[in-house]
Amino acid sequence: MDIRIKFTERANVFKEISNTLYKMIDELGERIIILDLSDELGITLKSGYNTINNSELFREIRVDGCVFNLIHKIKGKYKAYVLHFEKEYNLPYLGFKYKKEIISPHIDGQVPEILRKYSDQEIAEILIEVDKRIDAINKDISYLNSGIDLKEHKFYYKNYDGMFDGAEQFNELKSVIKNFESL
Repeated sequence: MDIRIKFTERANVFKEISNTLYKMIDELGERIIILDLSDELGITLKSGYNTINNSELFREIRVDGCVFNLIHKIKGKYKAYVLHFEKEYNLPYLGFKYKKEIISPHIDGQVPEILRKYSDQEIAEILIEVDKRIDAINKDISYLNSGIDLKEHKFYYKNYDGMFDGAEQFNELKSVIKNFESL
Protein backbone atom coordinates (compact mmCIF):
# COMPACT_ATOMS: atom_id res chain seq x y z
CA MET A 1 0.00 0.00 0.00
CA ASP A 2 1.23 3.48 -0.84
CA ILE A 3 2.69 5.19 2.27
CA ARG A 4 0.68 8.36 1.64
CA ILE A 5 -2.61 6.47 1.46
CA LYS A 6 -1.68 4.51 4.59
CA PHE A 7 -0.75 7.74 6.38
CA THR A 8 -4.07 9.34 5.41
CA GLU A 9 -6.01 6.32 6.69
CA ARG A 10 -4.07 6.18 9.98
CA ALA A 11 -4.46 9.95 10.44
CA ASN A 12 -8.24 9.47 10.17
CA VAL A 13 -8.09 6.72 12.80
CA PHE A 14 -5.94 9.00 14.99
CA LYS A 15 -8.51 11.78 14.65
CA GLU A 16 -11.46 9.48 15.44
CA ILE A 17 -9.96 7.87 18.52
CA SER A 18 -8.59 11.22 19.75
CA ASN A 19 -12.10 12.64 19.54
CA THR A 20 -13.43 9.57 21.36
CA LEU A 21 -10.89 9.98 24.17
CA TYR A 22 -11.61 13.72 24.51
CA LYS A 23 -15.33 12.96 24.73
CA MET A 24 -14.81 10.20 27.29
CA ILE A 25 -12.62 12.45 29.46
CA ASP A 26 -15.19 15.26 29.29
CA GLU A 27 -18.04 12.91 30.19
CA LEU A 28 -16.09 11.38 33.07
CA GLY A 29 -15.07 14.81 34.39
CA GLU A 30 -18.65 16.03 34.18
CA ARG A 31 -19.98 13.01 36.07
CA ILE A 32 -17.35 13.47 38.79
CA ILE A 33 -18.09 17.21 39.12
CA ILE A 34 -21.83 16.58 39.35
CA LEU A 35 -21.32 13.86 41.98
CA ASP A 36 -18.83 15.96 43.97
CA LEU A 37 -20.97 19.13 43.91
CA SER A 38 -24.19 17.22 44.65
CA ASP A 39 -22.59 15.47 47.63
CA GLU A 40 -20.97 18.66 48.97
CA LEU A 41 -24.05 20.85 48.59
CA GLY A 42 -26.68 18.21 49.41
CA ILE A 43 -28.65 18.89 46.22
CA THR A 44 -29.15 17.05 42.95
CA LEU A 45 -27.42 18.65 39.99
CA LYS A 46 -27.43 17.82 36.31
CA SER A 47 -25.33 18.65 33.29
CA GLY A 48 -25.83 22.20 32.03
CA TYR A 49 -27.50 25.01 33.95
CA ASN A 50 -28.80 24.45 37.48
CA THR A 51 -30.77 27.16 39.24
CA ILE A 52 -30.14 27.00 42.99
CA ASN A 53 -33.13 28.18 45.00
CA ASN A 54 -32.26 27.30 48.59
CA SER A 55 -28.80 28.82 48.83
CA GLU A 56 -27.56 32.15 50.07
CA LEU A 57 -24.32 31.74 48.10
CA PHE A 58 -25.24 30.31 44.70
CA ARG A 59 -27.71 31.61 42.16
CA GLU A 60 -26.70 29.13 39.52
CA ILE A 61 -24.22 26.35 38.83
CA ARG A 62 -23.31 25.39 35.30
CA VAL A 63 -21.55 22.10 34.57
CA ASP A 64 -20.14 21.43 31.11
CA GLY A 65 -17.54 18.70 30.67
CA CYS A 66 -14.57 19.23 32.97
CA VAL A 67 -15.52 22.86 33.62
CA PHE A 68 -18.06 24.30 36.02
CA ASN A 69 -19.18 27.84 36.80
CA LEU A 70 -20.47 29.03 40.13
CA ILE A 71 -22.63 32.17 39.99
CA HIS A 72 -22.88 34.25 43.17
CA LYS A 73 -26.45 34.90 44.25
CA ILE A 74 -25.94 38.43 45.60
CA LYS A 75 -22.96 39.76 43.66
CA GLY A 76 -23.99 38.24 40.31
CA LYS A 77 -20.34 37.43 39.59
CA TYR A 78 -19.17 34.05 38.52
CA LYS A 79 -16.03 32.02 38.80
CA ALA A 80 -15.06 29.03 36.71
CA TYR A 81 -13.13 25.95 37.78
CA VAL A 82 -11.63 23.04 35.86
CA LEU A 83 -11.29 19.43 36.95
CA HIS A 84 -7.90 17.86 36.20
CA PHE A 85 -7.10 14.18 36.46
CA GLU A 86 -3.91 13.10 38.16
CA LYS A 87 -3.60 10.29 35.63
CA GLU A 88 -1.92 11.52 32.46
CA TYR A 89 -4.13 10.58 29.55
CA ASN A 90 -2.65 10.49 26.05
CA LEU A 91 -4.63 13.41 24.68
CA PRO A 92 -2.97 14.69 21.49
CA TYR A 93 -3.66 18.41 22.06
CA LEU A 94 -1.91 20.28 19.23
CA GLY A 95 0.07 17.26 18.07
CA PHE A 96 3.69 16.19 18.40
CA LYS A 97 7.11 17.42 17.35
CA TYR A 98 8.79 16.18 14.25
CA LYS A 99 11.98 17.86 13.05
CA LYS A 100 11.36 20.84 15.35
CA GLU A 101 7.84 21.40 14.02
CA ILE A 102 4.43 20.53 15.44
CA ILE A 103 2.70 17.83 13.41
CA SER A 104 -1.10 17.62 13.83
CA PRO A 105 -2.46 14.79 11.66
CA HIS A 106 -5.57 14.56 13.86
CA ILE A 107 -6.66 18.14 13.12
CA ASP A 108 -8.89 18.88 10.12
CA GLY A 109 -7.00 20.14 7.10
CA GLN A 110 -3.54 19.19 8.33
CA VAL A 111 -3.07 15.90 6.46
CA PRO A 112 -2.85 17.48 2.98
CA GLU A 113 -0.33 19.99 4.32
CA ILE A 114 1.79 17.21 5.87
CA LEU A 115 1.64 15.19 2.64
CA ARG A 116 2.67 18.23 0.62
CA LYS A 117 5.52 19.19 2.89
CA TYR A 118 7.24 15.87 3.62
CA SER A 119 8.88 13.13 1.54
CA ASP A 120 7.70 9.51 1.57
CA GLN A 121 10.52 8.61 3.98
CA GLU A 122 9.50 11.40 6.35
CA ILE A 123 5.83 10.39 6.08
CA ALA A 124 6.87 6.86 7.06
CA GLU A 125 8.68 8.25 10.13
CA ILE A 126 5.67 10.38 11.08
CA LEU A 127 3.41 7.35 10.61
CA ILE A 128 5.43 5.45 13.22
CA GLU A 129 4.75 8.27 15.71
CA VAL A 130 1.05 8.34 14.78
CA ASP A 131 0.79 4.60 15.39
CA LYS A 132 2.48 4.94 18.80
CA ARG A 133 -0.08 7.58 19.77
CA ILE A 134 -2.98 5.49 18.47
CA ASP A 135 -1.80 2.56 20.63
CA ALA A 136 -1.48 4.77 23.71
CA ILE A 137 -4.93 6.32 23.18
CA ASN A 138 -6.48 2.89 22.70
CA LYS A 139 -5.01 1.84 26.06
CA ASP A 140 -6.58 4.90 27.70
CA ILE A 141 -9.94 4.14 26.10
CA SER A 142 -9.75 0.54 27.35
CA TYR A 143 -8.88 1.79 30.83
CA LEU A 144 -11.84 4.17 30.85
CA ASN A 145 -14.15 1.43 29.57
CA SER A 146 -13.03 -0.99 32.30
CA GLY A 147 -15.77 0.19 34.66
CA ILE A 148 -13.70 1.90 37.33
CA ASP A 149 -15.81 3.48 40.08
CA LEU A 150 -16.06 7.27 39.80
CA LYS A 151 -14.74 7.74 43.32
CA GLU A 152 -11.53 5.88 42.46
CA HIS A 153 -10.38 8.51 39.95
CA LYS A 154 -7.83 10.90 41.45
CA PHE A 155 -8.33 14.53 40.50
CA TYR A 156 -8.00 18.14 41.61
CA TYR A 157 -9.54 21.46 40.63
CA LYS A 158 -7.97 24.64 39.31
CA ASN A 159 -9.52 28.04 38.90
CA TYR A 160 -10.05 29.15 35.31
CA ASP A 161 -8.92 32.63 34.29
CA GLY A 162 -10.33 33.25 30.85
CA MET A 163 -8.44 31.16 28.33
CA PHE A 164 -6.06 29.40 30.72
CA ASP A 165 -6.08 27.61 34.05
CA GLY A 166 -5.29 29.88 36.95
CA ALA A 167 -2.47 29.34 39.38
CA GLU A 168 -4.63 28.14 42.25
CA GLN A 169 -5.06 24.40 42.77
CA PHE A 170 -7.67 22.84 45.04
CA ASN A 171 -7.48 19.23 46.17
CA GLU A 172 -11.06 19.15 47.42
CA LEU A 173 -14.33 20.86 46.61
CA LYS A 174 -14.55 22.50 50.05
CA SER A 175 -11.51 24.60 49.11
CA VAL A 176 -13.16 25.56 45.81
CA ILE A 177 -16.29 26.73 47.66
CA LYS A 178 -14.17 28.71 50.13
CA ASN A 179 -12.32 30.34 47.22
CA PHE A 180 -15.65 31.19 45.56
CA GLU A 181 -16.98 32.75 48.77
CA SER A 182 -14.09 35.23 48.66
CA LEU A 183 -15.41 36.90 45.46
